[in-house]
Amino acid sequence: MQLSRDEALVLFEWVSRFNKTRAPALEDQAEERVLWDLESRLESVLAEPFRKDYAEALASARDQVRDSSEQGPGIYSEVMSPLAKTIYALLRPRVPSGKPQLSYTDLVAQLPAPYNKLEPDSDVLSAALGELVTACRAKGLPAIAAMVVRHREGIPGPGYYKVAHPNEAGDPPKAMTAWAQELDRVKQTTYPNSL
Repeated sequence: MQLSRDEALVLFEWVSRFNKTRAPALEDQAEERVLWDLESRLESVLAEPFRKDYAEALASARDQVRDSSEQGPGIYSEVMSPLAKTIYALLRPRVPSGKPQLSYTDLVAQLPAPYNKLEPDSDVLSAALGELVTACRAKGLPAIAAMVVRHREGIPGPGYYKVAHPNEAGDPPKAMTAWAQELDRVKQTTYPNSL
């Protein structure tokens, strides 16, 4: 089987996101093993996931692979994980508002079972919030995940910056400024019922 570089990048993103969610759709551990190995093989030949401009490279690859009949990335509500959709439904009513922030711990506590058993710093939760960033960007909206913060510090965890502000993620002062500006836009935005 041969894939173009764009197809490989799109597949890598999906497989890595799927592997993080540990989806119940798998019937046997062998299926999980195959997906882990596929992710590993793709990761070994792709440089883009390790670059600061990964989000832009992925968006470009998706544009190249997407069917020409699609006018853009408007199908995210169909491909977002159930957890991402559930989180969006919890966050959306919190804005517009002057103080919509919610801690990771409080977010998890408000999630229905089985998601309310997640650890606040879990990769699964981080991946779902990352999906929201991607979906918001695709719709030209501020990243609603900017309102989810660490309880003590009042700022997002490092995973947020890698997805929402990859160019600033390595520079804490610039990353904080980018997040604060994003949060200000989130506070003023009325989000649609679904992304």
